[in-house]
Amino acid sequence: DPPNPGHPPCDICGADKVLVNPDAVVDFSDFNMGFVLCSTLYSSALDGYVDAFSCGFLLPIVDGTCCGVLPDTSAPVTPAPVTPAPTSSPVCNICGFGFEVTNPTASLRIGDTTETCERVALGGSIGLIPEQACSVIQQEVFEPCGCAPQNNNFECLICGEGFEVSLPGVMLQIGDVTQSCAEVEVGGALGFIPEEACAELQPAVFTPCGCVAVEDTAATAAPTPSPVCDICGEGFDVTNTDLLVEIGGFTETCGNIQQAGLMRLIPGDACAPLQTAVFEPCGCEAPSTAPVTPSPVAPVAPAPVTPDTSAPVTPAPVTPAPVTPAPVTPAPVTP
Repeated sequence: DPPNPGHPPCDICGADKVLVNPDAVVDFSDFNMGFVLCSTLYSSALDGYVDAFSCGFLLPIVDGTCCGVLPDTSAPVTPAPVTPAPTSSPVCNICGFGFEVTNPTASLRIGDTTETCERVALGGSIGLIPEQACSVIQQEVFEPCGCAPQNNNFECLICGEGFEVSLPGVMLQIGDVTQSCAEVEVGGALGFIPEEACAELQPAVFTPCGCVAVEDTAATAAPTPSPVCDICGEGFDVTNTDLLVEIGGFTETCGNIQQAGLMRLIPGDACAPLQTAVFEPCGCEAPSTAPVTPSPVAPVAPAPVTPDTSAPVTPAPVTPAPVTPAPVTPAPVTP
């Protein structure tokens, strides 16, 4: 029976196409759904089993496999080239690198539909958010979804407890993705590797990543936080903040990775290999410094001095010059 209440009917083929291959199958193994018949998917969507948020992402996935344009029988039929169904988009953490949703029930307006932060986050985790839309959604949902630094309850030590990576630059093949030991170590430290996957990963990377025992003095010492990791290195700035790059099998923007490095979320031994990997794509450049021209200084004219006429003037005392009388010689007297 259809759900009650169900979602609005969803035509997975869209307005301009129809179901032409009902017996074809769509591979949903990436979403833990296996293979689904086009006819089953088509009828289930019309019966309300597919919500409006997921409906929009199904159109490009089934186009060419289930849906197409009915041929015009009046004209000669030329078989159209077969286009393989597009693969799902990379994982999109809607809160960004090192952050998680803390307000899952908050409502968001995504296109013409309203969805909760929890459902949008789920869509991003299974590849339903197009790669080019990920950075835009991250900016719009950060505040309403209460994005906060991840409280990682599980950290995957890819070498195991008491061991550390000694060959961070060695490349590993993880599924369909090639990553360095340093990048996988970052993903484990930030909680991106589930606990059950961690146990399978550890023996596979132990030898190629050169896992060695941690020195006893280091093992018994109090843990210290990782140093600040500037992904462009000292004296350089990230200029492509919205560019998406792959780290440990996850896609994040250069700006979010830089933020994680400044928050000491990147292990110290992974910083240098990471800097080499992102330097060019993240547009690391030295900041431009314009020459400083000193402002002209106007000459200062001395202020005129006005005598104070209000105070009484006392004349200086005058001392008369001493007077010395000239000697007098009496005239001779003649009898």
